[in-house]
Amino acid sequence: MCASAIAPQRAMGLCPVCLLEGIADEVVNARGVQRCPTIKQLNEEIKGFQFVELLGRGATAWTFLAIQESLSREVAVKVMYRDGNWKDSSARFQREAESLAKLNHRGIVTIHDFGSTDDFHYLIMEFVPGTTLRHRINTIRPDVQQSLRIADQICEAVQYAHDAGILHRDIKPENILFTSEALDAQVKVADFGIAQIFANEDFESLTRTGLVSGTPYYIAPEQNCGLNRASPRSDVFAIGVVLYELLTGQLPIGRFSPPSEFSGCNRNVDRAVLNALQNRPDKRTADPQSLSNQLSQKTPWFFWLATVVSVCALAFVAWLLISNFPNPDDPSSSPAKQIDSIEKAIDETPQPETTPEEKNPFLRKWTPEELE
Repeated sequence: MCASAIAPQRAMGLCPVCLLEGIADEVVNARGVQRCPTIKQLNEEIKGFQFVELLGRGATAWTFLAIQESLSREVAVKVMYRDGNWKDSSARFQREAESLAKLNHRGIVTIHDFGSTDDFHYLIMEFVPGTTLRHRINTIRPDVQQSLRIADQICEAVQYAHDAGILHRDIKPENILFTSEALDAQVKVADFGIAQIFANEDFESLTRTGLVSGTPYYIAPEQNCGLNRASPRSDVFAIGVVLYELLTGQLPIGRFSPPSEFSGCNRNVDRAVLNALQNRPDKRTADPQSLSNQLSQKTPWFFWLATVVSVCALAFVAWLLISNFPNPDDPSSSPAKQIDSIEKAIDETPQPETTPEEKNPFLRKWTPEELE
């Protein structure tokens, strides 16, 4: 707002706060950015809920804590402005929201309901009382084992969604929640597929709204070309960034060192993380389950079977060798004693009785036929 526009308002006696609010409104309108809805506005438009406070905001939506009046329970309500520039936005919102509502997994924030008003689309979600992963990274920094456990739970939840045909597209510490403050609390992944709700075939529209860029540093390189380029490997890349940050406290930007240089993880974890962070999707780990297997060194059952059989065979051979080997502490097992025992056994062996003639053939009585 220029000085000439402010001067008349001063003449009208507006206070400085009102002037600043007016200037802020002008800037917001000029940039095409929508301001956060007020609690009063939401309570008037979305019936059946008593909105309490703002929990957080993302690139396209705000999340509020509310009381669902019919069940007297706390819920999280994600509110998004309806944009008339998006073709068939209501139909797209309903289609995608129905898909998200079918996700039923302990590691995924549940969507209870969804709806639309004249100004908003909204999702009614499970309220998770714990902190975010971002808060834990900034405060207590989980150790290696805790970090791997968190990553394993994230992989399990994201793989479940992928099997249902839904990509997350915006995995980051702010979207990873904990059910409580305990260190071993269950992980819950929030905002599954929210970006897809606003996906549009119009690339220019996506660029304008900022959905193409997503969250910096966590988005896979191929997603910079649009949401339609995203794949399960894109979510794997984001999980890799989150895990790297968990292990090192840093983001893998530019030429970065393996996680083992900053933490006590082994080289196997290094390989798993670096495979997940490959820039080319075809070189990257294929899916979250494969990443989880690499992190935990899960081995096929037949390998363990072969190992057990080999160990048993070696133990049997060792037992045979030990059982036939003389004991140095036992005097009877010395070589001299063994020879004496053998000779004694030979002497004590009963011999067949023989006649004097058999012992000395010259004592035989020869027959006349034999003499001739």
